[in-house]
Amino acid sequence: MSMVQKEVYKKISKTFKRLVAKMMTLVSLCRALLLCAAFTAWVAEAQSFLTAISQFPELSNFTTLMYDNPGLAGALLTSNATSLTQITVLVPDNSAFDKLEAQLGAPVGSLTVGQLEPILQYLILVGEWTTDNFLVQNGTTVPTLLNGPMYNNRSAGPALGSSGAPGDPHNGQVVFIQASNSNPTSSKRFTVRQLPQPTATVQGGLGQQINLTAIDGYWDGGVFQIVDQFLDLPLNCSETISIWNQTTFADGLSRTGIGPAVDITQNVTCLVPTNEAFVQASPGEFGYNITDLAELILFHTIDEPLYTNFLADGQEYTSFSNQTVRISIIDGSIFLNDAKLIVTNIM
Repeated sequence: MSMVQKEVYKKISKTFKRLVAKMMTLVSLCRALLLCAAFTAWVAEAQSFLTAISQFPELSNFTTLMYDNPGLAGALLTSNATSLTQITVLVPDNSAFDKLEAQLGAPVGSLTVGQLEPILQYLILVGEWTTDNFLVQNGTTVPTLLNGPMYNNRSAGPALGSSGAPGDPHNGQVVFIQASNSNPTSSKRFTVRQLPQPTATVQGGLGQQINLTAIDGYWDGGVFQIVDQFLDLPLNCSETISIWNQTTFADGLSRTGIGPAVDITQNVTCLVPTNEAFVQASPGEFGYNITDLAELILFHTIDEPLYTNFLADGQEYTSFSNQTVRISIIDGSIFLNDAKLIVTNIM
């Protein structure tokens, strides 16, 4: 290469490097502008929610909790899931804080962000849910933003609006909402100081039921309603059955070794006979041998979530023991073969 060629090459190289440097600066600037825009949108949306709920004195504790944890509030209200859909926030009233603090033996504000996050995620419903939605016959199953293997061992199908994609917000743990017996009055007739009577019950983890008062409060990201308690977080099948004191079935899960498998298998429904039902069906003084007990446990285990609002008379399901379980609905009561459901939709 001649001296002239070398000089030309150096000039071209310097020019190219300057152009690259300018381009990188522009890329950084564009990225910063995008981050700034996203942050501005995050602040605006979170502020819209806080402004809306601050009009209700009954929600002052929750408002304070959100202001004290701005990062958590913003993450919950403007997550990837919420970018795909409107959401409904079930806002615990001040009495809910008193109940949870009595249970914890400490202020709610003393919980870490890691402890608060799943509790609050379970109070955020996917979609915009207003008074009319809560009054449907037979209740409704609603996905929340609560996810992860510790609290959610299920996936949603098309019936719950899921597309089947891994990031679909409909795949979160669910709650079951059913209208209260009382006739609700439209929330539009009530002022901030005069709330209507509870519209519905919300059933969540461990079968706990809380009261929902539908006020149809709107904010930029969706709707909010008022509840009188925080929801208990779900546990696995074995632990839940034990908490309900159904010791015979729980012992059967343990003795047969089926429990650990059921606890980690997705989309399972356990049809748990009461302790009394087990005694009545016992084959004799010494009870079931392990083989028969395992067969009985598997007969009462279905490989899909059976939420009662999706059940219809005449449906049939196949249990893990490859036996048929037939649904009958008689005078509003649900029967599985000849057994009547007495407690339902325990998450």
